Amino acid sequence: MSDPTIFAQVQLRFEGLHCWPEAGDFIPEVAFLSNLHRHIFHVTVKVEQYHDDRDIEYIAFKRKLEAHVREEIAPGGNLGRQSCEQIGTKIGRHVQSLVGSRSISVTVLEDGENGAVLYFPKEAL
Repeated sequence: MSDPTIFAQVQLRFEGLHCWPEAGDFIPEVAFLSNLHRHIFHVTVKVEQYHDDRDIEYIAFKRKLEAHVREEIAPGGNLGRQSCEQIGTKIGRHVQSLVGSRSISVTVLEDGENGAVLYFPKEAL
């Protein structure tokens, strides 16, 4: 039997305001998205672990992510025109800077319903 690939998983939520100014140009039925609107963003981050004795500690890792979102991605809850995909990319890049070459996935959902899943494969050394 082979050993499993283990991932640490943390979840966080934050309130944010964003808009997509060109929404009505592409899809008239969602033109309202061009106005600043509120969501509760649900974020799930999974990071590959190297062994089964938790080499990434969940609580400390989650606190680092929350601080990064609060200070760098959504200061004052303002996301501007950032999409779920853009938010996820920024979070994923930050996670890479913290953990190095490990497989990472980031899920960003608006109100826990719709959004994006990004996968960052482990980089070859």
